[in-house]
This record gives sequence, structure tokens and C-alpha cells, in this order.
Amino acid sequence: MRTRRVVSRRAVGRRAVGIGIALAGIALPLLLAGGSAGASTLRCGTELVSVGDVAAEVLLKCGEPLTRETVAVESEGDTDTVVERWTYHMGDGQFLKILTFEAGVLTSVENGERQ
Repeated sequence: MRTRRVVSRRAVGRRAVGIGIALAGIALPLLLAGGSAGASTLRCGTELVSVGDVAAEVLLKCGEPLTRETVAVESEGDTDTVVERWTYHMGDGQFLKILTFEAGVLTSVENGERQ
């Protein structure tokens, strides 16, 4: 003989809220991490450039930037590290993309103004 368990709607509602809170606790950190990961890459046509790529590779994949500027030369001992900022225009209605290079290596991809 099979017994049937009757669960009230209130109990089901509490369980759903508990599951929702648990999922939000898992999803929020993933979304925040995903936001920072998205900022570490840039799509140039069919190519992707990522933090850690060298400047020559970015030039091959994305072409010449709209602007290139040396923003700092950091000295540490006998070594000078050049910091450059390149700006790419991604098209009308899109954000400018600002790429920062330290010693010829891409260190960040940020959004600029919308064009």
C-alpha cells in the first residue's frame, strides 16, 4: 500500500524561496567574476585579444588603434617599464575600448565613452 504525502502550498513556497536564495548566493559571485573576465578580452572582428597578449599580436588582430599614447614610464632599479594606452573605435553606438599595455603586454581592457 502506497502512502501519499500532502505538502501544503506554504511549505512549497518556503522551499522555493530557500532554493532561490541559495541559487542567488551561487550566481552572484559567478556574475561578478564573469564581469571582470569579460573586461579582460576584446573581440576584433573574428579574433579575440586577451590580457597577457603582446602588443604585436594585438596589432595583427585589431589593426592600428585610433590613438596611442605613452602614459607613464615606471622605473624600478635599472629597469624602465613603459605604460601605453591604446584606444580603439569599435563602431557607431559602441563604447571606445581602451587597452593598457605595460612593457608591451596587455594588462587591461576598459570601456571608454560611447561613440
